[in-house]
Parts: sequence; structure tokens; C-alpha cells
Amino acid sequence: MEKYILANVRTFCSALGSKSQPLVEKAMAKGQWGVAQNMSDWCNYLTFDVMGDLCFGKAFEMLEHHENRHVIDLLGNAAHMHLIVSFNLHTF
Repeated sequence: MEKYILANVRTFCSALGSKSQPLVEKAMAKGQWGVAQNMSDWCNYLTFDVMGDLCFGKAFEMLEHHENRHVIDLLGNAAHMHLIVSFNLHTF
């Protein structure tokens, strides 16, 4: 499984590096930090791609393409709704 995980980690690192490469080089020349990234989102994309590879044999390609990234919110909303519905069913 290591080859699948490492392939996704490499994609993760290159996506973070290439997203702001010209700005990072410019900032580093001035001794400043590069562009801020929301690492929580990027780690979610990495997790979904790794789990897609390991569980389904194909990554969801969230690191490369933003079209599939809405799925994370859908799953969070569904889990929240399940919690509310199951709580209400058990209280009656």
C-alpha cells in the first residue's frame, strides 16, 4: 500500500508547491513567507485521495481537481443530519 500512499503524498506536496510557486520565489527573495494555505482542506483532500486508492482502487483526485471537493461538505452535512435524526428517534 506504500506506493499508493506515497504517490498521493507526492501529488499533495507538488500541488502545494506549484499552487503558489511564483509568489513563493518572490517572497523568499525578500525573506518573507509564501502564500497562506488552508492545511485542513489540503489534508482532507489528501485523506480522501489515499482512502479512495486504498478502498476503491482509484483516487478521487481532489488534490488535482477542485470539481470533486464539494463531496467533503456533503459527507459532513449527511453525518450531521444522521446525528440529528437518530437522536430524535431515540428520544421518543
